[in-house]
Amino acid sequence: MYRGDMSSLPVTYLDLVKSNDNFPYIDISQTPYAEPPDVVFYQLLLPGDPRPHGFLLPSVVAKMPWTSDFEISAPDVRPRTVQVLNRSNGQDTPGACNGALSDVVQRAMDAEIFPSLTRWRPSEDFKIVGARYPLVRLRRAAAGLFGIAYRGAHMTVYTQTSDGEIKIWVPRRTSHRKTYPGKLDSTVAGGVRAEESPFECIVHEADEEASLPESLVRQNAKPCGAITCMSTSDKDSGVEEGLTVSGIIYVYDLEVDHTVIPKP
Repeated sequence: MYRGDMSSLPVTYLDLVKSNDNFPYIDISQTPYAEPPDVVFYQLLLPGDPRPHGFLLPSVVAKMPWTSDFEISAPDVRPRTVQVLNRSNGQDTPGACNGALSDVVQRAMDAEIFPSLTRWRPSEDFKIVGARYPLVRLRRAAAGLFGIAYRGAHMTVYTQTSDGEIKIWVPRRTSHRKTYPGKLDSTVAGGVRAEESPFECIVHEADEEASLPESLVRQNAKPCGAITCMSTSDKDSGVEEGLTVSGIIYVYDLEVDHTVIPKP
């Protein structure tokens, strides 16, 4: 593989890792005052928890139609914060968070402020990873705007030939996909919905994307660990450019014989 013109050096696996884990390695919660204001992110804070669960660009904070369920720090305060308030007074903190996040995202969708909010299924939510209360969620379409870590699941399907050679099924994304059109992809991949496990995501995505029987996947798919990465969105990502995109990718392998052919 080559990047740029044909005189450039071949792309290595390390190059690919760097391109997908390309966020500047700085302490974004403590960026100096001297830095340009557009790189000083706002931390998303949940009630009673000082740990940031997302990082928002100042441009997103300025455009978002915030409700009274949020408290936004002044731009010159460090760290900058977007604090979700607990209107339940501790009686139902998860419900208060989910209601606040749902309301502000819906307001932004109704006002058509961010193009990315119209590009995903409106009813699909992502879990806010690490929240101290049960299942705090955010609309998938808004995950990049709020800079939360998303969960994804990828599975590599492969066949071993009689001479021991491994052949991997590698699909190419269609040209009309909203994200990374025309690019090569994992055999099966998807975002893990708030209410499901990574393995359950693989099971239904294998059926939807590759027509692989549920029984085959449940019996033979092998978990191989998880990969974390943090990057910034680009023009092919399907969301506004420059957003914080951090993910936990759960990876699986599935060996099949030559009679099994994944089909979209």
